[in-house]
Amino acid sequence: MAMAQTPWGNEFQNWLANHPNAGNQLHQNPYQIYDPGWRAQHPEVQQYIQSNPSFWNGMRLNGNQYFGPRLNEYLNNHPGVGAQVRANPELLYDRQFRRQHPGLQEFLQNHPNVWRNFAAGGPASGPGGWGAYDQNRQWRNADWWHQNDPDWMYRNHPEWAENHPDWRANDGDFDDSHVWHNRGWWNNNHPDWVQRHHPNWNKHEQHQAAKEQQHQEKQQGHEAKQQGNAQKQGHHKGDQGHY
Repeated sequence: MAMAQTPWGNEFQNWLANHPNAGNQLHQNPYQIYDPGWRAQHPEVQQYIQSNPSFWNGMRLNGNQYFGPRLNEYLNNHPGVGAQVRANPELLYDRQFRRQHPGLQEFLQNHPNVWRNFAAGGPASGPGGWGAYDQNRQWRNADWWHQNDPDWMYRNHPEWAENHPDWRANDGDFDDSHVWHNRGWWNNNHPDWVQRHHPNWNKHEQHQAAKEQQHQEKQQGHEAKQQGNAQKQGHHKGDQGHY
């Protein structure tokens, strides 16, 4: 696999040679170094950055080398957000920043390959997987987002589902405008489309409904048994009162 062009000098290059885990990943995709989540999985890199602030300042200034022509064109046409992102490439990973700049967020949603170019091969290679900060600035991995806020995940990071075909098969799908909707939305709004493209969704729903019905009947039977036992105990006490 071809190595990506790297912007750092010989000193950091030599350092990476002695840290092959981080070094191999960064040579495949240098942009990972701007991802706080990836750096959190490689504390040795974070320590190097903290010990070499001039190196990090230079890296931040060179971040636009990895944006690619489409993102650079967007940033050129939006100089306000462009100046901020070029001064601090980490902002692209900041959920709150993207929310504050809906145009940028919409651009990334409409051009998933742009995000994938500098996110692919990043945190997904590490033990914690892809992820993002929640509204309390706490890092959450992709599994957490999928379980707790799948709508947000598919709007902002559809690439997280690439390694989870079961997610894409069962969660929902994108419409013609590449807007993601969950399975319930499709069933409510386009049931015919669901039947043609995702017939397994209805089978899954029927299976879940059958399981819930079975659980409910079991619970009702258990409650009826308890009630019957209580009535028997009541009759028994009443019979004792006749002696």
